[in-house]
Amino acid sequence: MSGEMQANLAKEAALMAELGVSNSDYAKGIEVSMKSMGMSGDEAADNMRQLRATSIDLGIPISQLTKNFGEQTNMLAKLGETGVDSFNELARVSKITGMDMNKL
Repeated sequence: MSGEMQANLAKEAALMAELGVSNSDYAKGIEVSMKSMGMSGDEAADNMRQLRATSIDLGIPISQLTKNFGEQTNMLAKLGETGVDSFNELARVSKITGMDMNKL
């Protein structure tokens, strides 16, 4: 990864930390996005920003959604490029039903 990309990811991590996302959860989300879903660093950072938008839309704390994203590594890896959309739908269903994402 280039120095510029590393700096961009560090900047994004700092912004997410201000919103309450732990650095470990952010790093796990980036790792899942890049390794399991084949995203580039830029795409992975954009994915984390999309999670923030989803958290706002659903009224779920971003820290909780980011942590759940990192915990769903196996499911996301199996779904590949549709993993993010599937995760967002799972978050929506979880919010509506009140069920824990891991149980769904």
